[in-house]
Amino acid sequence: MDKYSFSKDIINQLSSRLDGFDLKKDTSESKNKFKDKSILVVFTGTNIGLKDSIKELVKLKRYGFKIDIAFSKSAEKILDLNKIKQRLRPSNIYTEENKYSYMEIIDKVNGVIIPMTTQNTAFKLALGLQDDFISTLLWRFLWQGKKVLMDMSNVNNNRGDEPVNPVLKQMVDDYTLKLKNMGIKEVNKKNYVLEVLDIFNESDLVKENEEIIDDEKTNKKISKKVITESDIKEIKSDKLIISKKTIITPLAKDKAKELNISIVKK
Repeated sequence: MDKYSFSKDIINQLSSRLDGFDLKKDTSESKNKFKDKSILVVFTGTNIGLKDSIKELVKLKRYGFKIDIAFSKSAEKILDLNKIKQRLRPSNIYTEENKYSYMEIIDKVNGVIIPMTTQNTAFKLALGLQDDFISTLLWRFLWQGKKVLMDMSNVNNNRGDEPVNPVLKQMVDDYTLKLKNMGIKEVNKKNYVLEVLDIFNESDLVKENEEIIDDEKTNKKISKKVITESDIKEIKSDKLIISKKTIITPLAKDKAKELNISIVKK
């Protein structure tokens, strides 16, 4: 498979948003693109969204990412650990027994993702509380400047229910905002692969001279089919014109909104 065909295949997969998409047989070339990337998956005390999370993490591994796993004490009690291990086939597995090996765990990976975050885990991290294995581990990841990705859907909804009390709702909103300000990247379990590729700055996989991005102020043209957060940061004008076929990652949309950059598809 030549470079063009491989990149085109990646684009087609990303274009489908990878929601329910059945990735085809692995190729040595696709795995080689990410063979030096490792990510720690942290499971906390909830099983809400487990099926979808595992499905997306399996896809991520097919891109070559090596996966390590860490379980909180609560996760060990309520999750089927053997089934998760069989699906993800991690290189390393950590539990409460490894609570004094933080730096060893962190040094082995490029970042961490928490696919099913409980309110307890999120709030502890926002407050800087380090009273157990997972809360301390995640704090150390942030302290070391490593990438931290978090699915916050379970944080905003307690067992599927949004808070009726407006004060509690505001507290949740404040905590989630604080987590983002701390450098945590929010991800959605429907788009793990797309968002992880974006966050890990691996968008070079999808750079092909097929679509033109036009920065009206500088007339700068970039050949891409996928627009990432880093691309938006480089835009100097308040308007970006792209092709209707161009994909914009969720993080890129958020950054454009933050910078008041309007995106026009033509």
